Amino acid sequence: SRLQLFGFHAAAYRWQDGPSAGVQGVDLGNSKLTATVLPTRGMGLHSVQYGDWRIGWQSPVRGPVNPALVPVYDPS
Repeated sequence: SRLQLFGFHAAAYRWQDGPSAGVQGVDLGNSKLTATVLPTRGMGLHSVQYGDWRIGWQSPVRGPVNPALVPVYDPS
């Protein structure tokens, strides 16, 4: 679903495939800046995009991983 108000937008969705399946995402932003927040990952900030620039650290893992697939008690 998508909402647009006063130049700002919000869009909610859910990943469907692979280890990201079931993870919810919410894109928040305006015409220049967009941030993706992950409610199912503790409201973690997944990505920030400013125009053509991606801001932040790039994880070697592709996409967010569903918390059910993360071995919490594994010491590694």
